[in-house]
Amino acid sequence: MKTQKTLISIIVVLLLIGFVTIAVLQSRRPSSPVPLADENAPPGVTTVTMMIDLMETQLGGFGGWIPNDIFLSPSFYLDNLPSFQLGVLQVLRHDSRVLRDNLTRQRTSDAVHKDTDLAYSAFANDPHKWAFPSAESAFGRGVAALKRFRKQLGTKDASFYPRADNLVQLLEPLVSELGAVTTVLLSARNPEKVGWMDVDDNFYFAQGVGYALLGTMQAVRQDFREVVTDK
Repeated sequence: MKTQKTLISIIVVLLLIGFVTIAVLQSRRPSSPVPLADENAPPGVTTVTMMIDLMETQLGGFGGWIPNDIFLSPSFYLDNLPSFQLGVLQVLRHDSRVLRDNLTRQRTSDAVHKDTDLAYSAFANDPHKWAFPSAESAFGRGVAALKRFRKQLGTKDASFYPRADNLVQLLEPLVSELGAVTTVLLSARNPEKVGWMDVDDNFYFAQGVGYALLGTMQAVRQDFREVVTDK
């Protein structure tokens, strides 16, 4: 009987160690985004590549996309990285909308490119869905659509217009998003407005937004370099 209890205790300890180890590995945030270093790439390739990399980094990390994990997963009980990933997704949604509506059309009457529309729709899916379809599969379709679009850039089948008005369209919602997360972070000083259990969620969400904004700004500096230099 004593041997059986000892064996059960060992199994429980090993399970706890494994649980904690997996949880820690799944909580590691990715390194800073690095833009495509090719000044000869067609306009838009750097921006689209950054969008692809931002999502692939979230999907390809240890544990993959975590916000939709069910209670059996260790990450279900640690909400830091899920909040971070949701922050990244928030910026990607802004970027994909402007890519579809503005950056790839010369006039508002021009047709929307099929793949930019597919990417926008894919990233608009519920990030908490784990089936039918899962968030991973939906976001994966978005990445695939962006890759198809990137392949067509520089040909007659796809265009990217790095104009000053398009840069404004890209930056305006991002400035608003940055202001929103800043306001939420400042609200943490008032416990009546923000519960103490939400403070870290807001902090890591803001980190995700900042991480994706850094990648977007790096891509903008490359694709809109003539506009930035002239202005």
